[in-house]
Amino acid sequence: MNGGFNQPRNGQHNDQAHPPIHPVNYVAGAQLNDEERRVYEFVVRRFLACCSEDARGEATDIGISYGGEIFRACGLIVLARNYLNVYPYDRWESSQQLPQFSVGETFVPTEVSMSDGTTAAPGYLTEPELISLMDANGIGTDATMAEHIAKIKERTYVMTRPRGGGRGDSNTQVTSTGTRGARGGRGRGRGGGNSNSGQSGNGNGGVQEFIPTTLGVALIEGYDNVGFETSLSKPFLRKEVIGAQRFAPADMC
Repeated sequence: MNGGFNQPRNGQHNDQAHPPIHPVNYVAGAQLNDEERRVYEFVVRRFLACCSEDARGEATDIGISYGGEIFRACGLIVLARNYLNVYPYDRWESSQQLPQFSVGETFVPTEVSMSDGTTAAPGYLTEPELISLMDANGIGTDATMAEHIAKIKERTYVMTRPRGGGRGDSNTQVTSTGTRGARGGRGRGRGGGNSNSGQSGNGNGGVQEFIPTTLGVALIEGYDNVGFETSLSKPFLRKEVIGAQRFAPADMC
């Protein structure tokens, strides 16, 4: 690595479920099938990224006073990609290409326009998004999150389909069995956001989205209508219970 090796740092999260997954041997690509090669490459690239320098960038925030209103824009310039060159699953970029400005600079806009629009309803949760929410709310561990997701599918509270199937599409294949059990959204550079690991060639990245069933919706509405001060349908109660179990004395477990 031409002297660019860095001792991997400890992450911000450790559920004590198992040691970090890392490569232990070189494997020739011809010895693996397509699925095995994709997993092996992801693990190796993740490890090499942890041994690389952080990416460096420069952010610009602009506030413009015009017509009695304040308009804001922000942009990002990546100065050194570093680990991003090894780990293509993270992206750190900005859609805003901003010119150079200095503090207090005055300029005259060459064009001003106003447009009307409407916001779109959010899409269904995908598996990586659900796992990130479970992680943020302390529900499950690396070893049990897949089990939790499989359980709500087994009980037909939700069904899954490939993302992009479209709402109300009668030709969309929906299934209620199986789970990938992958975990994302954690690691260095996650501010960049997207992870393309585990993608398949079906045009939608192989990402599954969860569709609530009539039973699942009715269950949530029933919980909400009970009227307890602590919601039974939100993750907070589950988070408190898990936290209490985690710190309970040994003789209470």
